[in-house]
Amino acid sequence: MGDFERDFSIISAITGFISGIFLYYSFSNLFILYPFALFLPFLKYSKKLALFIFFIIAGITLSFLKSAGDVSDISRSGIEEVEGVILSKYKDTPFSSGYVVRIKKVKSDGEEKNFKGKILLEIKGKRDIERGRIVEIKNVKLKVISPPKNPGDIDFRNYWKRKNIFFECEGDVYLKEYSSFLSFLISKIRKRIKTKIEKYFRYCPEEKELIETITIGKEKIPRFLKEIGIKTGTYHLLVISGIHLSFILLLLKILFLPFQRINNTHPKLFPFLSLVFLWLYAEITGFRIPVIRAVLMFTFFFFGELFERDIDGISSIIMAAFTFLLFSPSSIFDVSFQLSFFATLGIVLFYRKFKKYFQKNVIFSIILLTISAQIFVFPLILYHFGNFSIGGIFNNIIFVPFTGIIVIFSFLFFFIPFFSIFVEFLLSFYLKSLVFFSSFSPLIQISFSIFSLILSYTII
Repeated sequence: MGDFERDFSIISAITGFISGIFLYYSFSNLFILYPFALFLPFLKYSKKLALFIFFIIAGITLSFLKSAGDVSDISRSGIEEVEGVILSKYKDTPFSSGYVVRIKKVKSDGEEKNFKGKILLEIKGKRDIERGRIVEIKNVKLKVISPPKNPGDIDFRNYWKRKNIFFECEGDVYLKEYSSFLSFLISKIRKRIKTKIEKYFRYCPEEKELIETITIGKEKIPRFLKEIGIKTGTYHLLVISGIHLSFILLLLKILFLPFQRINNTHPKLFPFLSLVFLWLYAEITGFRIPVIRAVLMFTFFFFGELFERDIDGISSIIMAAFTFLLFSPSSIFDVSFQLSFFATLGIVLFYRKFKKYFQKNVIFSIILLTISAQIFVFPLILYHFGNFSIGGIFNNIIFVPFTGIIVIFSFLFFFIPFFSIFVEFLLSFYLKSLVFFSSFSPLIQISFSIFSLILSYTII
């Protein structure tokens, strides 16, 4: 099979798979499979068509299996108590906190039974519960997630439905043990880092929010950072993603230099240790979509080194996307998923193609890297947000390496507190620079339809 046929087969497979996911979530019924039976007599004449149809069916079937479960019937059971594991925090206000809980078992009419699915937990007041902690909810008050009250409001019911979450509950919450030793260990590491940040940045609240956001992640990015990030076109730098992981790996590479002799003797040691660190870090950040996407890509890359196989950029992106969607098909609708994969795709297709002309010029390499990512996410930004920052590309040329420097020295600070003064200076200068450049970065409003989105990527 030639390179063209191989690439075409890969594109057919991923296109079919994604189409199947979209079809299932559009109709939410397996009956959508029946029309494809009409193509069965013709599949023997075209292997490419057969491959495409096969992956459409695979996408539909997988989406059904992932969405199937008894949690949608939970309201019929007269639930009294729920026991589950905290997966993530989706809301954090001074008046209430919200968590996604994976249900383990429920108590109904005095009888306990195992239950499969997820539910939203609403807690009055501000309360922090670590990911991986088992909670017991008593005196459960269950209700269906409400639809939007006014036209134009965000449809949270549909958003959670795609994640197979239909209900939210309130009740008396009691904390139990952690679901595993790893969850306990990760919680302690994250707490230790947050304590250190609180100690050294207690008189610098904005700097404290920034360092926590771009190193260990926050469930909700502070409003002042979000607004200034959107206005300058640098919002993606405030969300931990592949850019941040690249600089972390660079730091690991530098720290590993004194052990170069060991690395020469055991060339697979660094890839193995990097994989362990990356997945540990993904757990610390809460397994957010951009982090998992980047870790998966680096995983396939390091697998190539460990097993002495060449894995090109396109293949690693596709394998990462397939792997991610196998576990969470509905993630295809998440804006962060779309932006992170398309940005990486732009870097692979454009940056790697032209970087040979700028290898000796660091500044032009950074410019090319930024433009490559921006080209591929630009149509998505217009479609989802309806605006863009005029100075976005220029600002990214400055703030991408600046962010990298902060990430590197922040991690050094976590181990060596001596760096706290320098990190505080960097964070303060970073924030002041964002404020300064935001005054020269007006947002342009543009209406962008789904047809315009498809046409844009067809042209690209």
